[in-house]
Amino acid sequence: MRRRALAVAIAAGLASLATPVAAAGKATIGSGPPSAGSQAGERAASAAASWRVALHYGADAPLDQLRAFDVVVVEPGHGYDPEAFARSAGGRSELYAYVSVGEVRAATPGETALPEAMLAGINRVWHSRIVDTAHPDWPLALLERLIAPLWAAGYRGFFLDTLDAWQALPGDDQLRERRRRALVRAIRLIKQRFPQARLIANRGFEIVDEVHTELDAVAAESLYGRWNQTSGRYEHVPETDRRWLLERLAHVRALGLRTLAIDYLPAADRAGQREIAARILSHGITPYVSTGSLDTIGTGPIQLEPRKVLVVYDHPDGAGLHQLAAHRLLSMPLQYLGYRVELLDITRAARLPVSSRDRYAAVVGAFESTLPREAGQRWLELLGRARSEHVPIALFFGFGVADAKDVADILGLHPLARAPASPLTLIDRDPAITGFETEVLPTQPAAALTVPDGARPLIRMRDRRGQSIDTVALTEWGGFALAPHAWRVHPKGENWVIDPISFLSLALAGGRLPFAPDVTTENGRRLLMAHIDGDGFASRAELPGSPFAAQVMLDQFISRYRIPHTVSVIEGEVGPQGLYPALSPTLERIARRIFARDNVEIATHSYSHPFSWSAAANGTRLDAAHARILEQGQGYDIERPHLPIEGYRFSLERDIVGSARYIDRDLAPPGKSVRMMLWTGDCLPTADAIGLAETAGLLNMNGGDTTITRRYPSLSRVAPMSIRRDGRLQVYAPNQNENVYTNNWTGPFYGYQQVIETFELTDKPRRLKPIDIYYHTYSASKQASIAALHRVYRYALAQPTLAIPASAYVEKVRDFESMTVGRVIASQGDPPDATTWEIRGNGQLRTLRIASDQLSRIDWQASPGIAGYLRGSDGTYLHLGGSTARLRLLDSPSRARPPPLLAWSDAHIGGLERDARSLRFRVNGTDAARVALRHPARCRVVIDGRTITQRHRSKTEGSPDSPVYEYGIDRDAARSGTLVSVHC
Repeated sequence: MRRRALAVAIAAGLASLATPVAAAGKATIGSGPPSAGSQAGERAASAAASWRVALHYGADAPLDQLRAFDVVVVEPGHGYDPEAFARSAGGRSELYAYVSVGEVRAATPGETALPEAMLAGINRVWHSRIVDTAHPDWPLALLERLIAPLWAAGYRGFFLDTLDAWQALPGDDQLRERRRRALVRAIRLIKQRFPQARLIANRGFEIVDEVHTELDAVAAESLYGRWNQTSGRYEHVPETDRRWLLERLAHVRALGLRTLAIDYLPAADRAGQREIAARILSHGITPYVSTGSLDTIGTGPIQLEPRKVLVVYDHPDGAGLHQLAAHRLLSMPLQYLGYRVELLDITRAARLPVSSRDRYAAVVGAFESTLPREAGQRWLELLGRARSEHVPIALFFGFGVADAKDVADILGLHPLARAPASPLTLIDRDPAITGFETEVLPTQPAAALTVPDGARPLIRMRDRRGQSIDTVALTEWGGFALAPHAWRVHPKGENWVIDPISFLSLALAGGRLPFAPDVTTENGRRLLMAHIDGDGFASRAELPGSPFAAQVMLDQFISRYRIPHTVSVIEGEVGPQGLYPALSPTLERIARRIFARDNVEIATHSYSHPFSWSAAANGTRLDAAHARILEQGQGYDIERPHLPIEGYRFSLERDIVGSARYIDRDLAPPGKSVRMMLWTGDCLPTADAIGLAETAGLLNMNGGDTTITRRYPSLSRVAPMSIRRDGRLQVYAPNQNENVYTNNWTGPFYGYQQVIETFELTDKPRRLKPIDIYYHTYSASKQASIAALHRVYRYALAQPTLAIPASAYVEKVRDFESMTVGRVIASQGDPPDATTWEIRGNGQLRTLRIASDQLSRIDWQASPGIAGYLRGSDGTYLHLGGSTARLRLLDSPSRARPPPLLAWSDAHIGGLERDARSLRFRVNGTDAARVALRHPARCRVVIDGRTITQRHRSKTEGSPDSPVYEYGIDRDAARSGTLVSVHC
C-alpha cells in the first residue's frame, strides 16, 4: 500500500495542514537492482542524477539548503515566496506547490470550498475526504479554487498528488471511467489556462498515456522503503510490488517523461538513505529518500551535508550580541572551519529549532552564567534531541544549568562523588591543544566531572582527595572545554587556554567536511582591498596651502595606488543641506573627481553619520561610552546620536536610501552608482537598517573588532566575518581602521602603521582574514598619518595578493553563507573507494581550503570546476572556476598523473574548461596580470592567441613531472578577458 501524501485543503485562502509524525526505526532495504549495467543503463542513471527533486512539507523548510535541488516541492499554505526563492537561487532552483487533487483535509461542512456533493468518501488513515471527480463541476473547481490562486502567488510548478484516490470509491465500471476521464480533463484544463505550468504527477498511471504531453514527470512512492501510516513504521517493499512499479515507471520513461521515486527511511539513517538512492538511480529513476512526514532534508542524487552550527547561549541583560562569548569568541573559529553560525538565545527562544542532523552539522553551547529554570529545561531538551539525532556537540565555559548532573546524564559523563577539595593539581594535559595563549592553571572548573573510558581528556586535574577532574575533553559525541580552562580573563587581557580551532576541529569531526569554503583567498592569492569611510572629507590637511584632506587622499593614495578602492562620503559633510553649505560646491567637485576614477567603487557613509544606530533609531541620547569616544575625538555634540545637522530629525530611510540617492544624482558619473552602505559610528546597525539597505540594493559592511597585534596576540581579537541580526546579515570589515590604532584619533597619528602586524598575524600560522587597508578621509590630514598610510600601502602591494573592491568581499561572505555542499550518490561506473562532493555557490567565493595531506587523494579527472591548487601555511587552497564544482576524494593516494592545473593567478579567472590533457580559462583584470601554471615542459601554452615559447620557472612548489611556470599578461589583454590554454 503506497503512502498517500498530505492533503491540502481547497478553501478560501491556502490553509496549512498538520503533517503525520514519523516513528523511529530502521528499515530493511531489501534486494537491489540487477548488477551492472550496460552503457544504456549508465546513461539512464546519469540522466536521472542530473535532475534533483526534494519534497519538504514542513512549516519551516530550510530553503537556503534545499536550493541545491532543481525542484523543491512545498506546501504553499506555509507562506513561501516562490519568486523570491528563485531569485535567491539564481534561477537554478524552483519551488513547486504541493496540490492534493483527489483528496481534501477532513472537515465539517463549510470548512472547504467544495460542496458536499463533490466529497464522496473518507480516507481514515490520512484523515482526509475523497473527492468524487465525476462531479461535473469538479475539474473547473480544481482549476479556479486552487491552481489559479497558486499561480497568482507566483508558483509555476505543481506536484499533483492523490491522483488515484478515486479508486477507493464504490461504483460500477461506467462511473469509474467517468472519474478517470474527469482527471484527464482537469489536467488538460490546467495546461490550457496556464500553458507554462510544469506538472509532476504522483502516480496516475491510469491516465498517463492520455496526458503525457501535458506532464513533465511522473513520481511514485515506495520503491524500496515505505512508510506505514497506520502502524507508524518504516517497512521494506516486497519484491513483487517493486517489480510492478518498475514496469510502470519504465513505461512512463518510454513516453519521454522523467520519473521520480520517493522512498522512506528515518532521517538518522543517512547511510541507508544513500544506499536506497543509489539503487533507485541504477534503474534510471531520480531518487528522493526522506522521512515519513517529509519534513527533513532527504537524499536525492546528492545528500546535503549541513554547514550550519547552532550556537546556543545565554544573554545577560545589557550585553550586546557582539559582546557575547558565543559570537565574539566562537563564531570566528567556526567560520574558519567552514561552518555557518546560527546564534540562539535560549533565554528568549519562543520555540526550539529542529536540531536534526539534516539541519545542523553541530550544536555548540556557550554559557557564561546559569540559565533561568525554564531556559535550562529548554536547553536540556534541545541537548537531548541533538544527542538522539547523533548531531555532534561541543560545550564551552559552562553547562548552563545549576546541576551539572542533568547535562552529564544526557551525555554519559560522570560527576564527582564529592565536591572537589582544594588544592587541585594538574596531572595531565595535551600540549598540542592546551597552553595555547596562556598557561594551564590548577583552578576550580565550572563543573567537576570525569569522562568515561574511551574519551580523550585534554586537561586532567586531581584534588586533595585523589579525585580526577576532566575540564577539557574529547568524547564520542563531541567534547567540552570548561572555564577557566578554555578561555581566561586576567589583568593583562584575555586569552585562550586551548586552541579553539584545533579543539573544535576534533570535537566536531563527526560533522566536518573534508574542506572549508574560504573568503580570504582567490586563485591562491590573499585578497587585498581598500575602503574609506567618508569622515573628515571637509578637513584641511596640515600641508602647504591647507588643501582639503579629500584632495590629498585622491592625489596621494587613490591615484597613486591603482588597486580598487571603495570610497564613501557623508552627505551631511559634503552636501548643501549638511554642516558646511558654503564648502559644499568645492567638496562635491572633489567627490566627483574621486568617483569618476575607474579604480573607485562608490559607497555611502550615510547622511547624518549616526554614532549609535540604536540610539538614533529610538530617538535617545548617546550612552556614556559613546559620549566619551566622541569627546576624545572630533568634538561632535555628545548630546546627539548623529551629526548636529540643523533641523534634521533622524530617519533610517533618509540616512541610508536618501544619502545613496543624493550621491547617485549629484556626485556619481554616468554609468556608476552607489554599491555599498558602510556603517558608521558604533557599526551596530539595527536589523531594520540592514533590511532597508538590502531593499535598496546596497551591500553593507563595517563593524567587527579585528585588532590583533604583537602586543595583544590573541585570537579573541580576531572578529568573525559577519553577524546576523534578526536574520539580516551584517558583514564585518576584515580589520579595523586607523581610529583604533590612534586611540580614537588622539595620537600617535602614525599609529595606523601597526595594522601591518594585524595583516601578518591574520595570515600566519592561519590565514584568517584578507588584507583590508581601511581608513577615514581624515587620515590624509596629518603628515604622520599620511606617512603611515604610505607605509601600509607599500607593505600590502609587496605581498602576493589579488586586489578586489570591498563589494566583492561582501559577495564572497554572502556566498559563504548560502553555499551548499552535497555528497554525490555513487552510481554505476563510480569507483567504490571514493567520495564525490558537489559544491554549489553563486560564483563569488572561489576557494576551498583542504588539509595538505589530502591533496594526493584528489581524482582530478572527476573533479570538474576546480582549476588547480596552491599550498599555504594552514592547508592547500583549491581554486574554483565558477559557481559549481565537484571534488572526488579517493580513499588512498591517486597514482594518476595530474592534468595541467592553475597554481596561482593575481587576477580573476572565468570560463574554466579542463580535461586530462588540457586547461583553458580566461583572465579578467583591470591591470597587467601574472598566472602560474602546473604542467610538464613539453606542453604548449597559448595566451591571447600566441604560443608562448619563453618560459620562466616559478619558485612555487611543483613536482618533477609538473613544474610551475609563470606567464605575464599585459593590461589590455587582461582587461579584454584574454584566453589562456595549455595543451599537453
